[in-house]
Amino acid sequence: MFQFNIPSIALSAALLIPGALAASNDDCSTHQENKNTTISVQNGSLTQSFPVCEKGLIKSIEIDASVEFTGESPVRIEILDESGNTVAERLLYADEVEDGLSMHGLNIHTAGNTQMTLKVGADQFVKVIFDATTTSNSFVGSMSVDGESQNQNIAFGVDIDAFIYSAIGGVIENGSNIDNWVQTENVDFHAEGECQYKQITSSGVMAFEGTTLTQSFKACSRGELTEFAISAAYVEPGKDFSYSVLNTDFNLVCEGVFTSDNLSEGVLRIPLCEENVRTGMRFFIRIGVDTDERIALHVTANNNEFVGKMYVNGQPQPLNLTFSAGVDVALASLDAAQDYAKVTTMEAYPVPFGTELNIAVNGEIAQGASLELIDSRGNVHYAVSLASSEKGARLNMVGLSNMVRGVYALRLINGREVITMQVIKK
Repeated sequence: MFQFNIPSIALSAALLIPGALAASNDDCSTHQENKNTTISVQNGSLTQSFPVCEKGLIKSIEIDASVEFTGESPVRIEILDESGNTVAERLLYADEVEDGLSMHGLNIHTAGNTQMTLKVGADQFVKVIFDATTTSNSFVGSMSVDGESQNQNIAFGVDIDAFIYSAIGGVIENGSNIDNWVQTENVDFHAEGECQYKQITSSGVMAFEGTTLTQSFKACSRGELTEFAISAAYVEPGKDFSYSVLNTDFNLVCEGVFTSDNLSEGVLRIPLCEENVRTGMRFFIRIGVDTDERIALHVTANNNEFVGKMYVNGQPQPLNLTFSAGVDVALASLDAAQDYAKVTTMEAYPVPFGTELNIAVNGEIAQGASLELIDSRGNVHYAVSLASSEKGARLNMVGLSNMVRGVYALRLINGREVITMQVIKK
């Protein structure tokens, strides 16, 4: 493990993705600062579009305007995305308006080369007087009042914390190189447990400070949650980081604290709670990072490989953590198989499977029994003979990486008994 003390971390990947959330408000901004006229809005609304200059997070908006309040009604400010959906909204009352209209503490994810829109609404008890310009060569977008286009732009500014980009090499903002940079191809970040649900690729590293990070994941089999392992570049020493596991109803499943002691050889290991789970159950792991704390985790930007969803301060991100969630599979004890008499059952994991597939046969196995993996056309891709047993068997099918994705059937021929089940190749 290495340590460093820097403002934020850039990328160490060929694919360019966000590198840090803690950036200055000057990283990227859209400003229209010319003023040669005013425009008033009362009992109506004004919209102003603007371009997004970088991929990142909108943090604040300042609008040059004065407001006359004749009642208790607020000014309504909205931010609309390119599809016209409201992604943020604030109501500003008289005691909240001083030298203009402001929205601070925002955390709105944006993509580069898109258009967004400001919308300011006022009822009959509020009059908003905007500073504006009619100089068209200074326009940054289009403006309308009550849906009618105006040949003006209001004076405003939008500040974005731009995601930081870099090439291979582990370059930090100050130009220093990180020693012993952790690369995921050299890290075994598998979680403890017989079955693992995982996102195994990495596009780079993202630093987190003063944020809440959430990553969803599924239970890959019936059993108990055991561990959540994340490929990590840095966990600040001497700090306690809180975490919690939630179910889909956002009810608390378990919680705890981890420190830099949980980081070893590039893997941050977070113990889970041995919660009983079913195959496919979805959970969320939430990590709190205070303003005076910092961690740096590997993420991937390849959405074709996403296995869950990632959120920062509740805002969805086009990323996934590089992680593995472990489950101890609940299988019938082979020593207790006599309780099944001659009833045979079959279980398989992980689902979906990749390069290998584990099968448990519970119950009595007859002489000459066989197990086959068959595609939808009836072609046998894997076959194995089973030894007769009163206690069943556990098998491991390997070398399945060349099989195409799709639905397959496991077929157990056990004397006069034939058992089939579907499995999915990812």
